[in-house]
Amino acid sequence: FRGRILNDEQGFDNEKRIECEGDLGLLNDSIVRPYEYNGSITGFLQSIIDSHNGQVEAGKEFQLGTVTVTDPNNYISRMSITAEKTWKVIDDKLLKLLGGYIRVRRSGGINYLDYLEDSTTQSTQKLKLGENILDVTRKSSGDEIITALIPYGNKLKDENGKDTNARLDIKSVNSGVDYVFD
Repeated sequence: FRGRILNDEQGFDNEKRIECEGDLGLLNDSIVRPYEYNGSITGFLQSIIDSHNGQVEAGKEFQLGTVTVTDPNNYISRMSITAEKTWKVIDDKLLKLLGGYIRVRRSGGINYLDYLEDSTTQSTQKLKLGENILDVTRKSSGDEIITALIPYGNKLKDENGKDTNARLDIKSVNSGVDYVFD
């Protein structure tokens, strides 16, 4: 792991809690100013890296590494009218639209940023509670749980083919009830 400490807490009994982020977090230290780009995926990522490198010190710079993600047209168009953090641009304009994975690879003292269609490595480390998993937390929220659902379909049409305010429902196939209860 390579990264940096974000938060450091020390409790009354001298216990410590340290929160870290990996080297990808360095991409939050720069912004991409408004732009318009047309061209290859590799060219777009290179322009983002060049912008980042122009704003940070040498230890936070990246070089373009391997790019295996492709676009069916081999041509992308991207633009923004606002300045955004470099990581947000990569996430919104590449990952969310084309998929793939961003990986930091360090070789010869240089940080390479790879954009891969699929992961090329698999960890052989076994997960063992109490040994390399020190804590597990499961959270549940009732915010998105529903117990009754009233499904509404398209607006119904009258005999002249015009929309009415009535909606298609499930009464006819649900014993006259317009909701499903669980």
